Amino acid sequence: MHGMLASSPSPPENASLAMRSPYRFSTTTMNAFIRNPRRNWICERLPSPLCWSLWVFVFSWQGSFVQHAQAEQPISFELDVQPLLTSTGCNTGACHGKQRGQNGFQLSLLGFDSDFDFDSITQQSRGRRLFPASPDQSLLLQKATAVLPHGGGQRFATDSPAYALLLQWIKQGSPRSVADEPTLTRVDLVNSDFSLSPDESQPLTVMAHYSNGSSRDVTSLTTYLSNEAAVVAVDASGRLTAGTLPGETAVMARYMNNICVANVVIPQAREIPNSYFASLKRVNFID
Repeated sequence: MHGMLASSPSPPENASLAMRSPYRFSTTTMNAFIRNPRRNWICERLPSPLCWSLWVFVFSWQGSFVQHAQAEQPISFELDVQPLLTSTGCNTGACHGKQRGQNGFQLSLLGFDSDFDFDSITQQSRGRRLFPASPDQSLLLQKATAVLPHGGGQRFATDSPAYALLLQWIKQGSPRSVADEPTLTRVDLVNSDFSLSPDESQPLTVMAHYSNGSSRDVTSLTTYLSNEAAVVAVDASGRLTAGTLPGETAVMARYMNNICVANVVIPQAREIPNSYFASLKRVNFID
């Protein structure tokens, strides 16, 4: 009986079905693996069909794990992480972007120095801001989500895209760059001229363009500022909302130190008769 259990197992008749795993190992490969004396100690204690099924499960699980890891898009520190930190205000002058940082953690103002920021996050303070063994326990994430006390308050929630991106970057080993990483060449608005009615709302769309010819929508990662909020206000998502007063103003959109401007006009809603202009006093040289 012992000799039968110790013999090299052969695949069951339905092996072709069992081997439909993401790793796509052949039956020959599986048999070679099981017959390896360094690995067949399990098969010495189990019937052959059970041993075969066990190793099919192991290989299938490994295949699924590897395939899932390969499917994840690599995260770039300069193109993904820094824009996120900028959009959440982490590197502004009121926070960690000030001259001496905040509570021992300093970032370059608005992310102008990528090497400095990468070193500050991954190396400074003995590297304690990232915890590769348990990425979700990283100080960088726990402070930003206010799980631990944070002077700047909660910057994003644990179920937000920002949290998911930073968590994935840490899981990937927090790389400084990715293979064949392009550079940001320009940022522009899809539409930069608007004519709005009072109380009308329109969204801005910001596109970033890269050296490899690719482009992506970075509207949610852009910072906005209206020159005259009483005429046209803009919220954090880039949505313009006209006021009740007629006028004209400019709205700035800034993404990673690249600035573009939207020109917005709110025309006079009611028609003004010519007699009104005729009644105005002429007291200057042009008149």
